[in-house]
Amino acid sequence: MRSNIKEVFIGGKVGMKKQFDEARIIGLYEKYKTLQRTALSADCSPTTVKKILVKNGIELNTYKAPRLHIGSLKY
Repeated sequence: MRSNIKEVFIGGKVGMKKQFDEARIIGLYEKYKTLQRTALSADCSPTTVKKILVKNGIELNTYKAPRLHIGSLKY
């Protein structure tokens, strides 16, 4: 059985590489729908999560905050 753990180049002067389970990160992104929450659960940066998702062809969701309509307020 093959492992889904892949090395990802993190960057920096040293050229660090760290291993991440891509299938787990993709699953977490589908569950939480945000880069920040996925990165927190996967113990990596949101930039790394974004690189993995783009590499696998997953469309990123943009967050839109709920709007406050002045007309709907009641005094």
